[in-house]
Amino acid sequence: MRPNLRSQIGKPRTEQRETKRRATSGEKGYRVVSVSLYSDQAQFIDDVANDLVRGGFTKANRSLVMQTAIECLRKELLEKSTADVVRSVLDYQVRRPLAAASSRSATPDVQGGRRESAK
Repeated sequence: MRPNLRSQIGKPRTEQRETKRRATSGEKGYRVVSVSLYSDQAQFIDDVANDLVRGGFTKANRSLVMQTAIECLRKELLEKSTADVVRSVLDYQVRRPLAAASSRSATPDVQGGRRESAK
């Protein structure tokens, strides 16, 4: 049984992790989780899985790539405080390149904050 998130608020991160470990110990099950990815991120995951297959890891797939990435992230963040985790995520998100803005010529003319009405 998964611990209630509200019961974890305010607890030290190490205590939260221990509670989660106890709740899942002995269970080797898995959950299907849906996530949203940008196209380039999804393509990268596919490319890595294909590289693994070409390299002889015939059972490689997207799930394996994502599980490996999550374990790398877990290893990096496991002993960090909540504030350090937030800082790490925010630092990365600030550095992440934004998608190219669409051309202004493709958007309706705007004057004074309002669209020009068709006459």
